This record gives sequence, structure tokens and C-alpha cells, in this order.
Amino acid sequence: MEKQYADSPPRELFSDGEEYSILAVGEDIDHSEEIMGLNQVRYFSSLEEVKNQYPDLKVEGSPFFIIFNDKEVVLRTSELNKAIRFVEENY
Repeated sequence: MEKQYADSPPRELFSDGEEYSILAVGEDIDHSEEIMGLNQVRYFSSLEEVKNQYPDLKVEGSPFFIIFNDKEVVLRTSELNKAIRFVEENY
């Protein structure tokens, strides 16, 4: 997988071990504890909020989801079902 992001995201966004973590903007993930392979969700209600805290992530719109493994960003999407499917299929 090629590196698309030069800036390394902050360590706290990464997951541990085999699981994934998701940064969700504008749309929270209901029942996230029921999703196999999902370790944590960090939710931001507004684009402004996430841009202030993590400007390097270059979140362009809302809703938006960024999925992390224990080392890097593995998916960026504006579709919640795509994000969840990725986690479940790759866990």
C-alpha cells in the first residue's frame, strides 16, 4: 500500500494490535461496540472541530471517516457503510 500522507498522524489516533480505530466527523457511529474489529471511535460533530485539533489530517468534508490501524491511515471515505464494511472485512 502506498503512503498517501506525508505527515504522520498523532499516535493517539492509531489502534492497538489487530483492531482498527475510526475518526468520525459529522456522523457518529451507532453501536460501535458491536462492530467486530473496531477498537475505538473518535467523534467530532463539526469539520471545524477536527480541523482545529488535527489540521494535518486534511479532512475536507462532513461526514467523513478516517480509519487507522496500529501504524497508519488505511482508509479515508465519506461513506459510513464503506468504513464499517472495511473494518469488518479486514479484521
